[in-house]
Amino acid sequence: MSDPVVSVIIITYNQSQKTAQCFRSIRANCSTPHEIIWVDNGSHPREFEAMKKEVIKPRVKIKLIKFKTNKGFVEGVNAALSEVHKRAKYIILLNNDTEVGPETFQKLIKPLDQRKVGITSCVTQSKISWQEAVNLNRRWPSLKIPPFNGKLVEYTKALEKRFPEKCIDVRDLNFAFFCAAFRRDVLINELGGLDKDFVIGLGEDDFACHKARSLGYKLYLVLDAFVYHHHRTTFKALEINIDQLRRKNLVTLRRKIKELKPCVK
Repeated sequence: MSDPVVSVIIITYNQSQKTAQCFRSIRANCSTPHEIIWVDNGSHPREFEAMKKEVIKPRVKIKLIKFKTNKGFVEGVNAALSEVHKRAKYIILLNNDTEVGPETFQKLIKPLDQRKVGITSCVTQSKISWQEAVNLNRRWPSLKIPPFNGKLVEYTKALEKRFPEKCIDVRDLNFAFFCAAFRRDVLINELGGLDKDFVIGLGEDDFACHKARSLGYKLYLVLDAFVYHHHRTTFKALEINIDQLRRKNLVTLRRKIKELKPCVK
C-alpha cells in the first residue's frame, strides 16, 4: 500500500449505522491514497464493535484513538493531528454522519496547491447550510446549481459536468467543518489545530476560518465536490442544548475574533 496523500480525521460517538455508511462511501468513491484516523469518543461497546467491523477492512489504512469518555469534536481532532502520517500533505476533517461523492478527496485537495488557498469545502444538501444548492444560488444567481436529486453519485456527476474543477472564493463566509480540507502545514502549524476554548464544538470552525483569513488565506468552495450531511446527528444523540451552547460559544468567538491581528505577507 502506498503512503497516504491525505489523512482523513473522523470522530465518532455511537451512531454506528451512519458511521458505516460514511466509511462505505469512502471505500466506494475515493481512490486518492489516504489514511483514516478514527477517534472514538467513548461509544457504547456494542456501537463501537459495530463500527469496528465496518471500519477494519482490507486495503484501508486505519489509526484508532479510543477515549473512554466523550472528549468532544475539538479535542478529538487535535488528538488525531498528532497521528497524521509524516508523508500526508493534506488533512480532511469529515463528520461520521456524512457520505462522500465520487473523488471528493481529490477535488478538495487540488485547489490547496495554490498557496493562497487555506481551506476548501464542498456542496451539500442540508437546507440549514449555506453550502446547499438553493442557498448558493441565492448568493450567486449565475451559478444555477441543480437541487439535490436524492442520488449521491448521479448528482455528483451532474456537478462535475456543470462545474469541472471550478471553485469560488467564499470571501467572508465560514465553512462548517462537516467536511473541510487543509494543507497539513496550515492546519497544524499556522492555525494550531482547533481552538480548545470551544470545548466540545460549535464555533471552532468559524474561528478557524476567521484565523485563516487573518493569516492571508482564501477559502474556496469546490463546486464539483458533493458530500451528503445528516445535520447535527451527534449533538442530537447527546441531548445537548444546542442553542445554549451556541450562545456561550458565540461570546467566545466574538472575543477571539477581536484578538486576531491581520498578518502582513
